[in-house]
Amino acid sequence: MSTKINKSFLIAAILYLTNIAIQNYNLGKIVDVFTDEGVYLYSAKLLIQGLIPFKDFFLAQPPFLLYIVGAIQLITGYNMELFRFLYTLWVFSAIFPIFFIVRYFTKDNLAATLSILFFSTFSELVQWDMHSFAYRQASLPFLAFSILLIVIKRSKILAGLLLGLFAISLISNIFIALSLIISLLLSQYLIEKKKISQIITEFSPFVLAFSLISTLTYLGMLLIPHGYDNLIGYQLQRPFLPFAIRIEWVKLYTLNYNWPILIFGLLGSLFINKKIGLFGLFNIFSLLTIIFLGRSYYPHYLTILAVGLSVSCGILISYLNKIIITKVISASFIILIIYQTSYAYLKTQLIDERVPGFFSMVTRLTRTPQPLFTFEPIYGLYAKKDLTFHYNVADMRYFRVTGKNLKEKDYFRIIQNSNSILIEPFASSYLNQEVLNYIKINFKKIYDDGTNSIYAKI
Repeated sequence: MSTKINKSFLIAAILYLTNIAIQNYNLGKIVDVFTDEGVYLYSAKLLIQGLIPFKDFFLAQPPFLLYIVGAIQLITGYNMELFRFLYTLWVFSAIFPIFFIVRYFTKDNLAATLSILFFSTFSELVQWDMHSFAYRQASLPFLAFSILLIVIKRSKILAGLLLGLFAISLISNIFIALSLIISLLLSQYLIEKKKISQIITEFSPFVLAFSLISTLTYLGMLLIPHGYDNLIGYQLQRPFLPFAIRIEWVKLYTLNYNWPILIFGLLGSLFINKKIGLFGLFNIFSLLTIIFLGRSYYPHYLTILAVGLSVSCGILISYLNKIIITKVISASFIILIIYQTSYAYLKTQLIDERVPGFFSMVTRLTRTPQPLFTFEPIYGLYAKKDLTFHYNVADMRYFRVTGKNLKEKDYFRIIQNSNSILIEPFASSYLNQEVLNYIKINFKKIYDDGTNSIYAKI
């Protein structure tokens, strides 16, 4: 048994290290400005400086993960490449629980390996945000390890605490966590045929631990001035996206490069036997919650399904091996369809892409005086510049989502307090001509590439 476990761990470790190598192949060569990484990393910097979230600056999500991120940034001297490397080590740690959950049920290293192949080639998951900080990806290990503890029937209190940490990482994670709890309890009652009293006795430590950490944390956040406005009010201000458009987006943007894990994962959810009915219910409930519950929907919301779908994929493959085809044929078939679907796209995103223009801008910004006024905090982080402080300093994207904008007098005040300014396409779309004229009068343009401009105070 020990030899089998060691072999399984070695396989999982190889899969883990392979993903780390791929994700860090372009370390220091590519930065995706369009992601929310800069927003949240600069928010983390403000937290470590002692500012209070919601009260002192706008923050649309719980600060739990950002306190950890801010501490790591401080320890690493705000070295973005080192931070990104450490981030990939964390997010891909989810590989281990996924692998061992599948192996626990199937006793099959090949099925467990293929489940990780589905996870690692889930394009929406790995194309950007497994190396650029994102709340969903950063919270996945908490979910994966919590499920592993539930499956192998180890400490239910620890499982509940981990699920609680998952829930306080991102507001929408609350509903995914509740989907897991409901699925777990229903599977015990409807599939395992356990009595209600037995279920309460067995799972009350898990549910209580989860409820304690999640309830106290959210209540605490809502008691902070502007906590409700930032966490709840902001979400309610999002424009409602019609359900028909959401379905259309799934077909247009999600299935194109992600259909293997979605199709095999959902098929596995439907055909999973009673011992693992938890995952079938969890995947279906979570999918419906993500697409239909909130006011907004974007394709990357589905990345939170990666753990459950990957497990279902592995278990389905093991099931097919037993009743239809040999392992060699099934493995070859899975590898072929994933190669045809994802290889070229992910190779472009993870291996071939370069953004020399970004690093050229950063080099110039390092020579400008601070504080810097920019709509994109990622530039300030890489240039190691403090940004001109105002309530939305870390998240100017608030205005893009809500359709609002700062008043002209607010822009004048911010600009007066700035020693350098970066005007890129996002900023250009929000600064009116009067503000731009004020900048041109009081600042000297020191760089212009036709799209981006840098100004320094005269």
